[in-house]
This record gives sequence, C-alpha cells and structure tokens, in this order.
Amino acid sequence: MRGRATRQGLGSARRLALALLGAWVLIATVMLWPSPVIQLRSCLVRERVVWAPHVVLAAHAYGTVAAYLRIDAHGRLAAVAPATRAEAEVHAREQALPFEPHDGSTISPGVVDARVQLASPGRDWEGYAHGTRAAVAGGVTTVVDGPFGSDPPATGKHELQLHMRAAATSALSSHVGFLAGLTPSLARDALGLFALAGSGALGFYAVLSPMHDAAGARPLAVDDLRVAAETISRTGLPLLVRAELASFEQFELVRGQALYEFEADRMDPLTHLRTRPAEWQTAALQELARIAKATSALRLHLTDIARLDDDALPLLADARAASNGRLTADTAPHYLAFDALSLRWGDTHLKAEPAIGDESSRARLWELLGKGEIDMVASGHAPCSDELRADGDFVQAWAGVSGLQFIMQATWTEARLRGHSVGELARWLSAAPAALLGLTGRKGELREGADADFVVHTHTHIQTYIYTSEAHADTHTLEAYPPHAHTGTHTGKGELREGADADFVIITTIEMI
Repeated sequence: MRGRATRQGLGSARRLALALLGAWVLIATVMLWPSPVIQLRSCLVRERVVWAPHVVLAAHAYGTVAAYLRIDAHGRLAAVAPATRAEAEVHAREQALPFEPHDGSTISPGVVDARVQLASPGRDWEGYAHGTRAAVAGGVTTVVDGPFGSDPPATGKHELQLHMRAAATSALSSHVGFLAGLTPSLARDALGLFALAGSGALGFYAVLSPMHDAAGARPLAVDDLRVAAETISRTGLPLLVRAELASFEQFELVRGQALYEFEADRMDPLTHLRTRPAEWQTAALQELARIAKATSALRLHLTDIARLDDDALPLLADARAASNGRLTADTAPHYLAFDALSLRWGDTHLKAEPAIGDESSRARLWELLGKGEIDMVASGHAPCSDELRADGDFVQAWAGVSGLQFIMQATWTEARLRGHSVGELARWLSAAPAALLGLTGRKGELREGADADFVVHTHTHIQTYIYTSEAHADTHTLEAYPPHAHTGTHTGKGELREGADADFVIITTIEMI
C-alpha cells in the first residue's frame, strides 16, 4: 500500500516537472524566437475613426488630402479614404465607432528612425525604456537600434539576442528593431553573417574610420567590407556603412597636425572639424561606389552624409545611377540644422562624426535631399555619460548627438523655410526608412493594413499616436531649436529629464512578432 502511494507521488511529481519544463520551453521560445521588430501590442485597442483636413497619403503622391483613418481592434488601419469631415462622421456612425476629428491639423505616418544607439544592454546611459519615451515625444513610432555603444555590441547572434531580450523586457513606448554590427572577423565569416540574418536583424552596419573607444566598434578594411558585401547580398538585408574612410594612422596624423602644428584649441569646435576632413567622405564614396557596382544584388546604404566636396557629387550620382535603386543614402538633423560656426565653444553635445560642416555644406545637403540624391533622414542618436563629454574637450569627447526626440522637429523647422512640403518630410522620415529596412506595408505609410502609428501635428505642436488600450498623446512643441536662430544652444524642449514636461506616450504591453 505504501509502495503504491509512493509510486503515485512520484508520478505526480514527474507530471508536475514535465508541466514546468513545458512552460519554461514556451517562455524561452517566445523570448528567443527571431523577430525583426519588437511590436507593441495590447489586449484592448479602442476602435475609432480619426479624421483631419490634411492627411499625408502615399496613394496621393504624398500630397495632403482631407481623409479618415479607421483603426480596427488589432491596432491596424482597417480603412483609409479621402473624405470631408461630414462624410467621415457618417462613416463612423455607420460603423458604430467613436469619431475623433483633428480640425486644423495634419496627420503623417509615424517616424521610422533607422539609426539610433540606445546604449543597452551593459550601459546606464539611457536604455530602451527611456530612449523609446524620448522617441514618441518627437513623433518617432519605430526605432532601429544600432549595434554599437552598448556592452557587448551586437556583433554576433548571442549578442544580438541579448539586445532583443533587453528590449523585450523593458517598458517600451515605441516599436524597436535591430541592426547587427560588422567586425573584421565577422566580415569574413559567412556562416556568422547568415546566422545574424536569421536571428532577426533588419540589416548590417559597418564603419570604415575610427570611433571613440567606448563605442566598441572596430573599423573595417575595404577588402573586409568587400567580402562581407558579397555574403550580405545573398541574405537580402541592407548593408549600412558610415560614409567616412580613414585608417588609424591617418586619423592620428591629422589630429596631431591640428593640435601641435596649428596649435588648435581643444575646446574649439573647429578643431574637431579639422580632424575629420571632407576628403574622408569622398574616399568612402569612391570605394563604396565600386562595391555597389561589383555586387549586383547588394542593397547598400550610405549613412551620415555630412560634407560632400565637388569631387564627391559626381561619385554619388554615378553610383546611384549604376545601382538601379539599390544604393541609398541618409543624413542627420544636426547636419541639416547647424553649421560649424554656430556651435558653441566647448559644447561637445554637438560633436558628431563625420563633423558638422560649414554653411555651404548644409545648403548642399538640403539641395541633395530635395533632388532625391539623399533619400532619408536618420537621427544618428548616440547618448553617453556626462564623463564622456570630456568637459568640453572636442578631441577627447564622445562623438554623438543625443537627438532622437528632435528628428521631426529639427528637420521640419528647416524644411519649411526652404519650401519643402510635409509630404516630402513623410518620405524622408517614414516611407524611405521603412523601405530600406523591409518594413513597407506595416510602417512608414498610412495605408489599409498598416499599423496605426501616426503623428498629428500643426506648424507648432505635435502629438504621437501608437494605438493601444490607452491611445493618447501629449502636446509637444514642434520646433527643436530657437526659431531659426542657430546659436548652437542645446535646448531642453522635448528632453526627458527630471523636472521636464511629461510629453510621451506610455505603452505597457509588448509582443514578439
């Protein structure tokens, strides 16, 4: 009798152990399953009909028309159609849904920021929770986290999954995707590249010139990049490369000349400009154009276009023409909004690599953006600790502008001065980045079936909507800097810090897709 009871007890314990093991496997599968984007989800999405007199629609050549958006129970756009306010209200009544008009406003697709560094895991600088709160404060609904700046950097399958798990277990306020970083050894490891592609990376990112030691990035030799490009072209993913080419020896030589031969002041922002010459961008364009022409299936993207001299312009045009649309390029808001002479003495918050150029460089960037020679704008957001700002030393300081929350504000502030439309803004900030990263159909456009991620704005204010159980937004000032002054001040508008306005959308539930 006692033996039978013992066997029954053992059987129950075994079943309990198997049940616990099954639960653990299920949780592990959800946490580790490759996912290109960690997508926000909610159990309860409030269905509704939203209307505005100006809605940016790709179907209307990115013009603005009066239209309504019907959001379904899954947080997607069930219908998008031109309509007057009265027609939209009738449609809402027919569907028995709440009607939400935004009179006098414009609705644009949520911004897709293709290059940010949220410094997680391994750093306490920012992280996914804080960084995505800053994102929605500025109209960004999807961020793509770069591989460098964290510890460890996402340069292998295991490290990439660490980043994904860190995001999946954070209180996110926006959708998050990921880039994998190239190292000299990984560039020649075909199996490693395919493993990263299968682990959910949206693309690969490489640098060809030295970065700050804390970034954890090792620049690639051109031969290594050429080998990697051949393999990456077979994955179907884009290869993003910072358009600046220089060896460590060149970097040390130029910096030494600036500091000792010309006795440049370390606190002078022009010192940094002298240590990152425009010729380095031209050299990068020459090599990247050759790689694009030699690798027929490669989707190559040039990042951080900042200063193009007269020799670089035909290189960029020829490479784009030869690539049949496979070569794209971006710039950043700080290159479009500032010039080197407007930067303040010792204000290393605006130290960038490549360096911010002069006024003629800025004007040239706007010309190329208007012509479509530069396709998109990405923030290049790269925060760091106060110590890495080096007390205003432009030689030793971390190079990276913390501008995720300003991407839409800064770009629109300058774009409207130059006669650009809000439709062009949507192409640069939403549609083009989504296409680069393979997210078209879900992100970047207001179309039926897409996620209901959009921005409601006027000329002076912005509201960000990501539809969840609490689909709401707080008003946020649209202009990122003092109106067109360009004094170089790093303003606190939209900055998420203690004592600042609580301008963000809070989303509490996520799901791996």
